[in-house]
Amino acid sequence: MTTVHHFRWDVDKTYLQTDFDGTRALLRTFFQKANEKVTVPAATTLLRELLSLRTDNIARKVMFISGSPRQMRNVLTEKLRLDGISPDRFILKPNLSNVLLFRFKSVRSQVGYKLSALLRSMIHKGDVSEILFGDDSEQDAFIYSLYSALLQNQISLDILNKILLKAGVAARDRMTILEYAAMLPSSLDGRKHSVRRIYIHLDRRSPTVRFSPFGTLVVPIYNYFQVALVMFWDAQLESRSLLRVIEAIARSGYSATRLANSVQNLIHRGYGKTKNVTCLMRTLSKAPSILPSDPTPIIAQLADLLLVMPIYTTKIPVPDLDYLVLASDHKYVPQKVNFPILSFLNT
Repeated sequence: MTTVHHFRWDVDKTYLQTDFDGTRALLRTFFQKANEKVTVPAATTLLRELLSLRTDNIARKVMFISGSPRQMRNVLTEKLRLDGISPDRFILKPNLSNVLLFRFKSVRSQVGYKLSALLRSMIHKGDVSEILFGDDSEQDAFIYSLYSALLQNQISLDILNKILLKAGVAARDRMTILEYAAMLPSSLDGRKHSVRRIYIHLDRRSPTVRFSPFGTLVVPIYNYFQVALVMFWDAQLESRSLLRVIEAIARSGYSATRLANSVQNLIHRGYGKTKNVTCLMRTLSKAPSILPSDPTPIIAQLADLLLVMPIYTTKIPVPDLDYLVLASDHKYVPQKVNFPILSFLNT
C-alpha cells in the first residue's frame, strides 16, 4: 500500500502576505498582478523542500484551499508558477455565485466552506498523512482540528450537526458536510488517514493561549523557520531542507537573534525539548558539509547564540476538546454581511 504526505495550505496570510483591512486594501489585493503578490518569508522555500523528490518512495502532494473568490484563480495560479509550485489541486470559494443566489451566510462562513472542501478533496489511495497550514485571521485552527477529529471517528453525526449549528453554518453547507462525514467509514475502508500537525501562522499576532484548547496538534507559529524546526524535530524535514529555510528567511531580513528567539519560544511553549536544541546545534555545525555552497554567516551566528541561551521546557497538557463549546466562541461565528456586493472579494 502506498503512502501519501498531503500538505494543505490556505493562501492569504498563510502563503501570501495579504491585506484585507478595509475596502481599499481589499480592492488593491484583488487587482494585484501575480508578480506584485508577496509570499510570507521562507514559505516558498519550505514548500519546495517538502515537495522535492526523495528516496523514501513516499508521494507528496499539495493542495491550496482559499477563501479567495474563484475570479482570482488565474492570478494565484500564475503566482505559484512564478514561485515554482504546481499544486495538485486549487480550491477557491464561489463567493460570486453565493452573492448572486443570495447565500450571504455562506459568503462569510469559513467553517462550512473549508470543512466541506477538506472532506470532499480527501486522498483515498493508501495511507495518508496530512499537514495543514492556516492563519489566525479566521477559524482555521477550529476547522482543521474538527476535520482531524472526524477522520479519527471521534464525533457522531448528531454532535457534528449541533457543532455546525453553533458555528453558524448555513443549512445547505451543513447538509453537505453531514453527507461527507457519513461516508467517511466506507471511503477510508481501513486505510490510515490522519492529520499529523496543524500550523497556524500568527499574522495578527493573536495570543498563543487562544490555541491552547487544541493541544499539541495545533502549533501557532510566528514564522516558517518555526514550522521547519518542528517538522525537523518530527523527522518530516531533512537537515539540508532546514538549512535552506534558514538561509531563505535570513534573506528576508531575519537576524540570528530573531531566529534564536524563535527557537526559545517554541521550547518554552512545549513544542520541543532540550535534546531538540542539541540536535539543531549539531545540524548547524555540519552546515558546511551539508550545503552545496558556503552557508550564510547567520547559521554560525545562530549556533553561537544557542550555546548561551537559557532553555526552559514546558509540557502541553492533553486537552479534552469540546467542539460545541468552541463553536459557541465568538471567534468562530460568522460575521454579518453588510455589503454583499463587495463581499465576494473578501476572504
